[in-house]
Amino acid sequence: MDMRLSQAPEEERDDLDRLFSRVAYAAPPQGLSQRVLATVERRARRRQRLAYLLLGASLGVTTLICFWLGAALARSEVLGLIDFLLDDADDLLSDPLDALMAIAEATPMVEVAAVAVLVLMIAFIARVAVTSTFRSARPAVER
Repeated sequence: MDMRLSQAPEEERDDLDRLFSRVAYAAPPQGLSQRVLATVERRARRRQRLAYLLLGASLGVTTLICFWLGAALARSEVLGLIDFLLDDADDLLSDPLDALMAIAEATPMVEVAAVAVLVLMIAFIARVAVTSTFRSARPAVER
């Protein structure tokens, strides 16, 4: 029962307030908090298992995409261009913007974007997998 309603002056209380002030307190069913906590823990464990399954699948897909990226880099002239720029540092230091633009143009962006998206997805799934366990900040109070 809300104490503010029972302590309010009579002219501020309407019919519903008066009716609710007469209602007796109903105790919750026995063991309700344990059933709720058990359900929450069961759902958290299921969510955590799913997150670990997705994490494993994401790592496998990321491995394949990284292999695909490595093959695409080997087919492109990016690795040779980087090797050339590192061997001849004067070209790199004289005009670094042109060197970066040449590397960016030769880089297989689809593969790089796929790896970036998968790495972000792995980070998110790992966070869900680690934090999905149920933690109660305070002990349950039985009434």
